[in-house]
Order: sequence, then C-alpha cells, then structure tokens
Amino acid sequence: MQDLFWVNLCQPIPLIATHHECDSIVTESTLRIRECLTRLTTLLEERSFALLKCAQFDTALRDTNAILKLDPTLALGYLLKGKLYSYHGQQRKAIQVFDQGLTMAGGMDDDEQQHYQQLLKARADAEMMQQKGMDFISKLPLDVVSTSIVPLLMDDVIWSQRKPCPYLQVSRSWRDRFGRGKLCYHIYGSNPSPTQVVSLSNSVQSLVIDNYNPQVGFHFSRQLSALRRLWISGISPRNQSYFLVSLSRIGTSLGDLEISLTQGTMLNVGDIMAQCPHLSRLITYGVANGDLISTLHPYPHFTQPISSLVSLELRALRTPVNHQYAISLLQYYPSLQSLVLYPCRDSRFLQMIYQHCSSLQHLVISTQSRMTILPQPLQHQDNQHGLRSLCIQDENGQYYNMEDIRQCMMTHSLTLESVTIMVGTRREDLDPPPAVQFPRLRHLHCSLGTSGGPPLFGWWIPYHAPNLEHVVLKNTFWRSPELLEALCNMSQIRSLALHATHGAIPPLLRLIEAMGRHGCLEELVLSTESPFITYTTMIHAIGKLTHLKRLTLGKGMIPSKLEESNYMMFHLVTHCHHLCELDIQARMQNLDMYLLVLSTLDHLERIAFLGVDVSTSGIKALARFSRLRHLTLYGFEQPELQHELERLQQTHPMLNISWRYL
Repeated sequence: MQDLFWVNLCQPIPLIATHHECDSIVTESTLRIRECLTRLTTLLEERSFALLKCAQFDTALRDTNAILKLDPTLALGYLLKGKLYSYHGQQRKAIQVFDQGLTMAGGMDDDEQQHYQQLLKARADAEMMQQKGMDFISKLPLDVVSTSIVPLLMDDVIWSQRKPCPYLQVSRSWRDRFGRGKLCYHIYGSNPSPTQVVSLSNSVQSLVIDNYNPQVGFHFSRQLSALRRLWISGISPRNQSYFLVSLSRIGTSLGDLEISLTQGTMLNVGDIMAQCPHLSRLITYGVANGDLISTLHPYPHFTQPISSLVSLELRALRTPVNHQYAISLLQYYPSLQSLVLYPCRDSRFLQMIYQHCSSLQHLVISTQSRMTILPQPLQHQDNQHGLRSLCIQDENGQYYNMEDIRQCMMTHSLTLESVTIMVGTRREDLDPPPAVQFPRLRHLHCSLGTSGGPPLFGWWIPYHAPNLEHVVLKNTFWRSPELLEALCNMSQIRSLALHATHGAIPPLLRLIEAMGRHGCLEELVLSTESPFITYTTMIHAIGKLTHLKRLTLGKGMIPSKLEESNYMMFHLVTHCHHLCELDIQARMQNLDMYLLVLSTLDHLERIAFLGVDVSTSGIKALARFSRLRHLTLYGFEQPELQHELERLQQTHPMLNISWRYL
C-alpha cells in the first residue's frame, strides 16, 4: 500500500468549528504547503535530469524516488523514473515503472493528463527499444570484436556441452566473429563429441574435458589447430597409450596443459613433454614421478634443455621428488619462473637454485602429498633474477635441513617479496647476521598443524624485514614466542590474519593490543578453534584499531551469548569509524537487528554473512547502507530471500550481490 502522508497533508481540511481568523489561516497554510511541495517536486525533477547528464545515475534515481514518496499518485514521478532507466539502457525496468505509473496515476487535471499521455508514449518507446536489435558485430573491425566485444560478452565463461552457447545462434556473422574469439568449451568424456566443437574445431582455443573416455567420448583431431589450453582429467591405465597418441595430434600447438591421472597410470613428465614440446605451463596431478625421460617413448632430444616451459606444477606425485629429480628439472627447464613440487623430501637443491635456474621466481615445496596452503604466484612482472615468492612445508621437521632453507633465503634476500613458512625445527634456530636484510619482503605467512610438534622455524624473519606489511599466523603462538615478540614491536604492519588454537588466546589478544598502540593496522582477520571464555577484552582491543578498514570474524569469533554479541556490534559502530568492509563467517543470532545497527556506518562498502542467518527484514535493512557496493551471502541460495534481494538490486543498481561457499 502506498504512503499518502504528504498527499493527505495538502488536502483541504473540513472544519467542524469555525473561527473568523483561523479559517483563512488553515486554508492559506494548506495552499502554501501544496505550493511548497509542488516547488520541491519541480526542483527534484530539474536536478534529476541534470544529475543524469553528469553520469550520476544513482543520485538521480534517488531524487525520482523522493518525488514518488512525496506523491505516489503523481504520474510525473513514474515518468521521470522510467526515463532514467530507459536512458540507462534498462528498458525492462523502465516498462515496469511506466506500468506502475499508469496504474497509480490519480486525479486528472490538465498537467496530470499531459503526464499520463507522456507515460503511454514513453512506455511504447521503451517497448520499441527493447525489441530493436542491431547486428553491430558484423559492422565492427574483427580485431575490436576479438579483443573487446567477445571477452566482454563471454566474461571468461566456459561454454558447456550441456548448455550450447546462445551467441552462436544469433546470425552467421555472429557465429563467424565469435568463432574467431577465444572459445573455451567444457566436454564430458562419456558423452559423444559435440557438434559445435566439431564445426568450430579451427576456432576452439581452450578445452576442459572431464572423465576422458576415448571409447565413447571426445576424440582429438588435427583440426583443433587453434587449441592452446587443455584441462583434462580421468587418464587411466586403460587409455594412457591412446591418450598419448591423441595428444601427439594437437601437442605441438598447446601452450597450457593441466592433466589429472587416476591411480595406477604410469605416465611421467617426460611422456607428456615428448608430445607437447612447446608448453609454457604444465600442471599435473598424480603422475608417476618427475622423470624427464619418457618411460614409454624415450626421445634422444630430451638430453637438451627446453626453454619454452615457464611454469611447472607437479602435484601429488606418487614418487617423492629427490635431489637428483629437482636438479634435473632446473637444468632441463632453465626458463622456469614458477615451480611447485610435492611431495618433495629433499632440501639440498635449495642452495643450488640460482646456479641452475636463475629465472625462477616462485617456488613451492612440501613433504606432504597434499598442500594445506598453496599460495598464488605474485601477479606483477619483474625481470630481476632471484626468488620473489617462497613456500616451504615440513611441519614436523623430519625431512628438510634448516641450513638449506636458511641459505636459500639469504641468497635471495634482496628479491624475496613473499614467504610462507610451515616448517618445524628440532634444532636451535639461529638468528642470521644483522647485515642480512629482506628489503622487499611484504608478505609473511607462518603456519603449523594443530597437533603438538616442534617450534616454528624462522622466528627471526620479521627482525630482518623492515618493510613487512602483511602477516598471517596460524597455530604458531605457543610454538614460537620469539616470533610473537618480534611482531608486537613492528609498527608498520597493515594487514594481520590470526588463527588460534585452544590456549593461545592471550598471545593473540596481546598482538592485537600492540597493533592498536601502533595505529597502522587496516585489515584484521580472526578465527579460532575454541570459543573465547570472555569476549570483552577482544572487543576492546579491536575498538582501539583506529585505522581499521577491513574486518573478518571467522569461526569462534562471534559470542553465543546475546548480551556479548550486542556489545560487540555496538562497540564496532561506535569505535571503528573507518570500517568499510565487514566479513562475518560464523553463525550469528539476531543478524537482522545487527544489520540495522550497522547501517549507521554510512561508509560500509562491502558486507558478507551467512545466508541462513538473515531474513527478509535483514535484507530490507541493507537498503539503508548508502555506500554499499558488494553483498556476499555464504551458503546455498535461499529462495525465500530472492524477491527481497531483487528489490534491493532495483533500488541499488550498482550493488553486486553474490552467493559463495565458505
């Protein structure tokens, strides 16, 4: 039901008792109020169009909504709002607004009758624009279509065999133009070859194949001449020989290959590289070993180094990498920039990296068959030789020699930018000389398992990293008190992620309080395996982070008691005046009410929480967040929220709403 408060305020008021002075005052005041509202409506109309011309769509839309709040029966308001959507290219929304205006328009004076006719015409124009199509693809230069239009429409999506690409059905011109774009197709190995891939075989650049089955599924063809990237899984002992033969038909054009083998498949790196000599990126899961000489088809030319490979990731090897394998990889691929090896149970090669492969910048090794953390390579390019990113995992200190790791870090001290250490040590961990400095080190990640074990290696790193800004600590508080002491004295830390196990809460709070005294921390991520006994100290410590912009509250960080969670939310609102991103990854009671409280933080731009904790009332409260641009709901989509989320999207067109799994 529409709110007619302002409309009723301007209506003539029948007087039960009359007074010779008051009668005229009531009448004249009512007329003046009506004139004021009419004047206000006119000003809002003028400003909304001016704002639109200045590309301030959201603000212009706010002014038209204000007109409709003043008088929901005014055809002018719907006319203005619909035209805004129409000018913005949202014809469907414009038609909906025009229809609403035609239904709600009230009394018909001359002006209203004119606006009513304009509504009818504007609706017809919007319908015509919605139905109008233009084959602009065929009119544009091919390079513009290939480099700009196709990526914009595709948005890096993978076209599935089960859901054909709609753009290919528009016209022959569209099919031809898109065929020359960067087509990526998803194929299910047990299904017959899709006709679209066959007909566009000369244009497909990327293929994703699940459960490879050459007997009934997709067959590689030499016609796939444009294929550059291949992701394939399900290579088994039954089809490994056939796969290698098929791969030889397309291998010379491939630059990027990701392959996953099933148990018992006896392929190694040499078998794959023999068929794809020009690969620049290779990722394998479950290959037999890191041998470079093919077990099935030995090739003499493999005694020569191959310079094309830039990135190599050997994951879940069935035979752990030893010193000889690691050195061979560095020698045969001297242009490697990124190398991931696990399991790898020999650290001796770390001291010889620069000698054999000076171009290597990103290195990940682990003694385990699975990596708990796999950091991404640094994004920006750097032609300087030397390691920039190093990740080492040997939590129990059983395999790696600490001196190998220390010497590797000292050799590359001038180039290291990111270090991830998940290494325990049973020996004395000596501090390197003061002259050893890591001037470019910005990111430090220290992590250990939850079970008892040796202390963390590398407690001394912060003392030698004067520009360290981003720190992640997981289960390291009790097992490395020296590291905690070092970080408490560092005033330049801007981002801090802390995960604590049972009994490690006091050191965690001490570190947060130290960051509050320094006053530079902008991002804080908190989680714990065991809930706090009391949250008061933690809440006060967070409140003292005066420059905090991003806060993530993970598992165990939301009080179960109502009075404590109330205190937490009100404390955040009253103390964290610069907070612009809030991420709640734990269950939270009364979330609807807290969203109303948080709406007073008018600078909040991003918010995330569990979808199961919010109702339609909470979604309505989000409309109060004036600067909100990103809303993330964790978990499965909730159908009962869909309608309210759509309304929120309409009132906040610039808001990005997404569902995500934790």
